[in-house]
Amino acid sequence: MISNRVSKWWAAPRKTTEFIEDRKVSFIELFYDLAYIAFLSRIGHSFAANISWQGLTSFFLLFIIGWWGWLNGISYHDRHANDDIRSRVFIFLQMFFVIFMSIFSHHAIGKDSTYFILSFIGLQCVITYLWWHTGVIDKDYKPISDIYSTVYCISILLLISSIFMDESIKYFIWLISSLGSLIMALILFDLKTKRDVRFRHIMEGVTLSEAFLERFSLFTIIVIGEIIFSVVGGVSSSHHFSLQSFYVMVCCMFIATGIWSLYFDFVAENLPSDSNSENYVWLYLHVPLKICITLIGAILLHFVEFETYIVDFKYKFLLVSFISMIMIVTGLLNTFSKSTSKNRINNKRIFVVGILTMFLIPLNLNIYMLLIMVVFMLYIPHISYLVENVFMTKDESLTLQGE
Repeated sequence: MISNRVSKWWAAPRKTTEFIEDRKVSFIELFYDLAYIAFLSRIGHSFAANISWQGLTSFFLLFIIGWWGWLNGISYHDRHANDDIRSRVFIFLQMFFVIFMSIFSHHAIGKDSTYFILSFIGLQCVITYLWWHTGVIDKDYKPISDIYSTVYCISILLLISSIFMDESIKYFIWLISSLGSLIMALILFDLKTKRDVRFRHIMEGVTLSEAFLERFSLFTIIVIGEIIFSVVGGVSSSHHFSLQSFYVMVCCMFIATGIWSLYFDFVAENLPSDSNSENYVWLYLHVPLKICITLIGAILLHFVEFETYIVDFKYKFLLVSFISMIMIVTGLLNTFSKSTSKNRINNKRIFVVGILTMFLIPLNLNIYMLLIMVVFMLYIPHISYLVENVFMTKDESLTLQGE
């Protein structure tokens, strides 16, 4: 009886055959996401304090590291975790290392690089153990588990070696370790799928649950919330609240709601394609999307603090570029989903509007015109959708009534 109780509270990882298709996102998963949001908030504020190409590349590197940890954590939990003490312990342990990454992230590219990368190594060790142990328990899943474990062990060794390297090459090793893990895993999966029929059948059984996809939507909401936090923080810390501050704050709120509407009206409701390769594209397209949303919050913080109506070119270039990228990626995300012919038309419109948005960069616009034009470009897809699906539908019904 005691052994049964122990197995209930400290159960073995869930096997591939025990996949729960209609699983709901649990509260502990949302709690887990908050640790990564703290990390994104920290690196976003670091970029806001150093808006330059160096600051942008530093943000990109740290974001890739954090995203890789988050994606692996939620992938494991979705496929193999249980509602038991064991799963909670390993989730809290991952959060522990992510919190330390957040603490040292401000000077991760600098004096705290060793502490930061040691924290990430700890996170990688936990995730590597989880994938490896799953293969030990679930023999059918072992071929996939072995690939994950091998790739992550190589990544960990590279990260450890970077501690003893010169600053000029250390951060390049970090990038190679993170991106290399992603690319190497995909290559190994592809090669083994083509050569091994049994492995191909195993991969066909690995599907994305609705809860896993919902995590992307919920994470997007929280990241968009960072824009609101930045605006509120900028306004509350300003020395005086002026009419310009009020105008910028309202426009920033419209930008946040516009980004939210783009994603949840045109992306979130459409499931990814059944193809494994297209699923991976859909997942990784969220990387530039989340990067741009987070950086927009950092840029808008400076817009709130502007005391003149003249906008520095670098702020205008970055804001417009990030807005344009969000629209282009949104169109691409829907391209790799189970979208209808009507949605595919919307995809093209969003993509085209995203490209046209870039033409705002050379225009000599003050802060008022720039923000209103950005808001207008964000809402063009919705305006065209309403015109086509509401007003034209009414005209068609009136025509039919007349006949």
